Amino acid sequence: QYEIYYYKQLLKPLLIASMTMISCWFISARRRYINFSETFFCMVIGIMCYFFTEICTKIISSAGLNNFYASIFPMIIIILLSNFVILHFQED
Repeated sequence: QYEIYYYKQLLKPLLIASMTMISCWFISARRRYINFSETFFCMVIGIMCYFFTEICTKIISSAGLNNFYASIFPMIIIILLSNFVILHFQED
């Protein structure tokens, strides 16, 4: 348990970077005003990604994988998914 917590604290900058990349999905250079529904949707996506990392870490570590890999694997998935969305679905 403590080893998982240690790795999660050690990799927290990577988690913050992955959440920042998710926020890039919703940034458009042409708009300055974002309404409440878009802001709420962005917050819900961020909370869902946080819970995804927590749940995946617990599932992967209980499956017997190394705790370091269990801590880093969900963040890598989020980074790869956000890179895919940013590169392929931006309207520029």
